[in-house]
Amino acid sequence: MTPEIIAELLNEAAQETIERHIEEIQHAWTRYFRLPFALFPWFRHATIDQISDVQWPTADHLYWPQLDVDLSVASIRNPADFPLVANVNDASHA
Repeated sequence: MTPEIIAELLNEAAQETIERHIEEIQHAWTRYFRLPFALFPWFRHATIDQISDVQWPTADHLYWPQLDVDLSVASIRNPADFPLVANVNDASHA
């Protein structure tokens, strides 16, 4: 097997691993926090790095500095109690 073939196989394996990891993160994120994009549009185009960079400064406050998003834990757990949703321009997050 040539080095080029090995590199190609490794790249394919890495890509499959990354894709599977992304799917697992998205599933866990939605399951734990229940953050559907319709209610929390700030995360629709966020990268794993941006989503992973979250701070929990108080018991009811989460902050994503790379996205400049502040949310209360209560609004995540019970979005119906917080009916206002920001208008996010998808073009600015592409």
